[in-house]
Amino acid sequence: MTSSNFTSGLIETTPSRNSCLLSLHVEFGHLSKKPLRKQQQQLANLQAHLEERTRIFQIVNTENQRLTQRLRILESILPYREQTLTLLYKKLEKKLEYGSVPIPIIRDRAVSLWLDLVRQCSLHVLSYDAHPSNKFHLDHARSIISKFYQDIAELVVDCPQLWLDLLQSNLETGQSEEVPEEHWNAVTGSVSFSEDQVRDFRAAFSIFKEKMSSIFEERRTILLHLHERISIPSFTSQSQVMRTDVLLHIDVLSLQLRENIYRERSAKAMIAEFLAFSVFTPYQIAKMYSVSYPYIFDSIAVLNSCINRARAADAAAAIAEAAAAAAATIISNDSTDETE
Repeated sequence: MTSSNFTSGLIETTPSRNSCLLSLHVEFGHLSKKPLRKQQQQLANLQAHLEERTRIFQIVNTENQRLTQRLRILESILPYREQTLTLLYKKLEKKLEYGSVPIPIIRDRAVSLWLDLVRQCSLHVLSYDAHPSNKFHLDHARSIISKFYQDIAELVVDCPQLWLDLLQSNLETGQSEEVPEEHWNAVTGSVSFSEDQVRDFRAAFSIFKEKMSSIFEERRTILLHLHERISIPSFTSQSQVMRTDVLLHIDVLSLQLRENIYRERSAKAMIAEFLAFSVFTPYQIAKMYSVSYPYIFDSIAVLNSCINRARAADAAAAIAEAAAAAAATIISNDSTDETE
């Protein structure tokens, strides 16, 4: 066979061979698709199952962290609360024996206690700044703060609203006013907080919101019922029996409102005690008490300020991370273009 005939024969047989190979490829490819689709479906099912399990784990883990944090808060303030209750029982015994103290006298006594505490805290902060190796100042600051909380709890047991009102008072002018948010931002800005403290702030804030939500909901209901009773049009024209019944209902609702206010005071006191004795260092609490003047240190306002600072820091970190990721993407794209 000549070379031309060989080449001609090769050209003639090549399409037939290619067709055969293509047919085999299609046949075997068709056979391999079925198990592949089945495996892909199984993989998708496993992926969905894993995502659901992960979601449930995250929910359970979040709840576990919340309960653990709540337990830590309760355990930290329980000994102090027991001590305070003992003092309150003694106060009640004295009240039954000698009678109640007028509210103006209680108010003056509370303000006097606070101003004395601020004076001592200021002295200890200045002394510690000058002599940081001497821990006496911080230890003594802690003891006088603890005594202050006990004295205040004893004073306001008969009038829980009094301390809440004092938190809105300017001690320099003696007038009630809304404390500007910038004031508390300056107070919290006077000290630095660790990551562990910020974590405790978040836990305390979450628990406080939960407690206050139920307290305010109950208060709205009580006030609504009070309004309904007080605004009865025909009250003056009713019989003595019916008027007496309405007045009794008003008295009951008033007692419920008083108890509700006491619960608010108790919830705020719980957070204040937790922050003062389990989160803030003696130096931090003493300094913040000092720079709170002419207002009384408001633990909840300070907690809100700390939370806002933490959120601002989180937002700044997220922006910085996004900017870094965008910059990395741009650099990667530029490198790819240069390579091409």
